[in-house]
Amino acid sequence: MPDIPDYSDALPESPRTEDLQQISTLVSQFLGVEEEIEELEVTLKQRKALKTKIEENDLPELMRKINMEKFTTGDGYGVTIKTIIRANIPEANKPKVFKWLKENGHGGIIKSILEISIAPGSEKKLQKLLGMKVMDQFPTRKLGGSVNVQTLKAFIKREKEKDPAFPMSKFNAVEIDQAKIKAPKKLKIK
Repeated sequence: MPDIPDYSDALPESPRTEDLQQISTLVSQFLGVEEEIEELEVTLKQRKALKTKIEENDLPELMRKINMEKFTTGDGYGVTIKTIIRANIPEANKPKVFKWLKENGHGGIIKSILEISIAPGSEKKLQKLLGMKVMDQFPTRKLGGSVNVQTLKAFIKREKEKDPAFPMSKFNAVEIDQAKIKAPKKLKIK
């Protein structure tokens, strides 16, 4: 019978019981942290909803009820009610809205976006593209546009002031009263 070589020194050591227990402990700790994060995210969502309710419903409603636009609390916090605009242009409405903006002399607020898909390894084509005037070799190009949200809000506010019949619904826009709370100025000690 031939000699069988001894490979025992090439075999990995068996894991120690303490190491296996530590893996189990870490997995358990991970799962606990993951569950805690999910609970915190639910709580955060609820707290944000409550904050919005107070600042956009409760405070403005109560202050309107008593015919007050500004108030300072006993501890110096200033509360004012401001009318703000919320707006967004749904993707499906963009062509109509952009057409309206252009026809009414406001096309300048539309930012043009050119999107081109380039396959991996086509860096040389990309470099050429930057200097090209015609891009027919890129059939997947897409030309679109967008309007910055802050620009859109400012535009709607300005136009609404000029014309109360401004078509807010076209921009999925609404005016809402919102309470703004400002902390008291801190005294500087010299």
